[in-house]
Amino acid sequence: WFPPTTNPHHPTMSGGNHAPWLEIENFAVWFAERLAIRAELLAVVATVLQRWWRGTNVHPILRHGKPVILRYVYLSLRDSRDVRVLTRSVYAFEKLDGTNMGLCDDGKVVGRRQEVTSLTYQHTPLAKVKMIDVVAYKRRLGMLLGVDLPPTRLYGELMCNPGRYGYQNRGYGGGAWVCFGVVLSPETLDASQALVTHLRDQGFWVVHDVQGGKITMPLSPPLIQVLEGLDLAPVMAAGPLVEVLRQLQGRMMENDMEGVVIVADGFIKKWK
Repeated sequence: WFPPTTNPHHPTMSGGNHAPWLEIENFAVWFAERLAIRAELLAVVATVLQRWWRGTNVHPILRHGKPVILRYVYLSLRDSRDVRVLTRSVYAFEKLDGTNMGLCDDGKVVGRRQEVTSLTYQHTPLAKVKMIDVVAYKRRLGMLLGVDLPPTRLYGELMCNPGRYGYQNRGYGGGAWVCFGVVLSPETLDASQALVTHLRDQGFWVVHDVQGGKITMPLSPPLIQVLEGLDLAPVMAAGPLVEVLRQLQGRMMENDMEGVVIVADGFIKKWK
């Protein structure tokens, strides 16, 4: 019997990833579901109005007085977050076709689910990745906020498919890593909520896991400044969401990129 040998170039996994980048919902599916909900709601309203007009089988709330349910429906549609997001300012970043990789402030490197301890991952060398000084960027962000940050991870795309979408010609070969955000892991829920409030006060965009406390920070104008010096996901469009969708409609039909990720405060969706 001989003990197994370890190949440093073989993708070796160690512990789990306890602070992964969040799973991003498909924008088209999300939007279609919201439209379906509104269509169902309007169908109910139409039925109620019809019965009210005929005076038969009327909902009790309509028997003595005005159809106040319509006001609730109107206010719900007008004030719903799903409607407001259509006119709010967003950024659309190119969704690169690589593999998810996080760089931790303790020196660890993680894939979506596991720690990576080898010198390569997905047949891609990690030498460039391991040269990135995560602590320096954590310090820069902490100094801007005036706080000591909790455990911090930079997340990005390891460009393991340089032959796709012209990546090699764009400088995304040879182990390139392109950052698309930051994850913070406060120790307590109270600390997490306080930090989220502070981040938003400073103009950062945040998706907050209110149950676990994890703070996901997609690229936003202030975070882009903090991460200066890193390769960042390319900005494809910016402005009100409706205008961004119009701007990108033609480009999405060309099939010369995997897609885009649309972000704003509390909002991250992918459009593929």
